Amino acid sequence: MGAALPFVDIMFGNESEAAAFGEKHGWGSDIPTIARNIAALPKASGLRSRTVVITQGSGPTVVVADGAAHTFPVEPLAKEALVDTNGAGDAFVGGFLAQLALGQVSGGGQGEKGVGWGEVA
Repeated sequence: MGAALPFVDIMFGNESEAAAFGEKHGWGSDIPTIARNIAALPKASGLRSRTVVITQGSGPTVVVADGAAHTFPVEPLAKEALVDTNGAGDAFVGGFLAQLALGQVSGGGQGEKGVGWGEVA
C-alpha cells in the first residue's frame, strides 16, 4: 500500500484497518489522528489534498479533508432491521462516490452528503 498511497486522492477504510495502520506507523489509536496523518502523507501530485474516510461500524464516520477532521454520527438501526452486513463497506464507498460524482461532496471535503448516502447504501 505504501507504494500506491502517493497516488491516492480519496482513501476509504474501517476502524480496524486504520488502527493497524496507526500502530504500524507509531501514531497511536485515535482514529481522527490516524486519518489526519494518512491525509498528510506525501502525494505525487500537489493539485489537491488527500481525503480520508474511516467508517467505524455503528460509531461515527471520520472524514479528513484539507487537514481538518469531521465526524458524522451513524443513525442507529435496530438489530432486527439488519439483513446482511457483507459488502457494507463497499456499498458505503459506492454511495459516497456517487455523491462526489454528482458534485454533492463539497470541495472542502466535509462530505456530509457523501457520508449520508454511504450510510443509506
